[in-house]
Amino acid sequence: MSSLTNDLVKERLVREIILLKSDKYNLKKMAIELQVSEATVKRDIKLLKEKEIILFVGSPKTGYYKINKKYLDKVNPKAE
Repeated sequence: MSSLTNDLVKERLVREIILLKSDKYNLKKMAIELQVSEATVKRDIKLLKEKEIILFVGSPKTGYYKINKKYLDKVNPKAE
């Protein structure tokens, strides 16, 4: 993976975290907001869940992702 690609992925991950701090998002809603495929968001979500940065709340049909409380104070949406 090139440096440019890594930077783009990091930027997208930060945008996803900021979105999750501001509202409740499911996979489809996040893909639309970020203008990427659902598969891309799925990969990103998997990474963020593995690192325990985000959690899934609720049922598979109506649930949403949210930031883990221990990381919430580290997210600053004004740093965009």
